[in-house]
Amino acid sequence: MEGNAYVFYHPQYGGLRVVNNEEGLFFIEVNIVPGMSEASIMPKQAAEMGIPLSRLFGMTLENIL
Repeated sequence: MEGNAYVFYHPQYGGLRVVNNEEGLFFIEVNIVPGMSEASIMPKQAAEMGIPLSRLFGMTLENIL
């Protein structure tokens, strides 16, 4: 699919990816899971609270099980 691709992103709420071409506007992806890169807010918030990433992942798994 050719056209102009756009990403609308909020660091806390995720992102929306769309493509716009002569056929119309197409929603490609909605990503509501916060990122876990160095630039992402979740690792920064955890570090600020003194929680290492390994513990953050453990807490996440405990929450979903």
